[in-house]
Amino acid sequence: MDIALTDRLAALRADLPRRAELAYLFAEPLMHDAVVTELDGYAVIATPRGNLYTGLPTSLQVYFGNGAPGGRVRLSTAEPSCFVWRPASVDIVMDSHDIAATEHYERYAWQPGVGLIEMTAPVTYCGPSDHAELIEFYRSRDTARFDLAMLDGGVFAIYREDGRIAGACGTHFVNRADGVAMIGFLEVSPQLRGRSLGRRLMAAVTAALINDCDTIVCDIAPRNVGSQRAVAAVGFTPTCTKFVGELRVIG
Repeated sequence: MDIALTDRLAALRADLPRRAELAYLFAEPLMHDAVVTELDGYAVIATPRGNLYTGLPTSLQVYFGNGAPGGRVRLSTAEPSCFVWRPASVDIVMDSHDIAATEHYERYAWQPGVGLIEMTAPVTYCGPSDHAELIEFYRSRDTARFDLAMLDGGVFAIYREDGRIAGACGTHFVNRADGVAMIGFLEVSPQLRGRSLGRRLMAAVTAALINDCDTIVCDIAPRNVGSQRAVAAVGFTPTCTKFVGELRVIG
């Protein structure tokens, strides 16, 4: 990687006020073998297929540089099936491709100093003996982007009803060296909703991270009102908007 680009990436990672927005820069599995370029004041990160989310195509992530204005950014790619994360004020133009926003997320960040509710049984932390059942639970819920590799070094909380997992929440990634983590995979069986289980699961995972991480984020779709309420009750507040777009070949 070019030294100037390495310095650029390091500068972005050190931009503490924007660590929540730039959280994916700290996901070590995502950044392994990534190609970083710079275009019009933006850092553009292209990551190999399946580095963080197995099964997803190659991803392009576009981040603001310091002081870079909003506007149009033109990229060239030979990969017609990929995802683009971008700040809301940036219009990305792909040579020979058309980008359509297929997903929209609000990013929430936990506010240090906010008190967390005490974790009580039957919410417990997931251990190795729970892994097989947790994987099956997420499969039964068709949970997007969960991968068993995330259990290695990650933090997951589970809720049991009649001895079986009926709710869970965990981390997409944890980077304790830099103090950044992303939480997600919040699932509760439909018949148990309305009992504040999502809030308790989110609180349990957050509580396990706060001693090592000062930046803890999660991405929630605007239509997911239940998850919005759960994270707000734990102390998360909106910080920025992210879009995921699938590239489509023009013509």
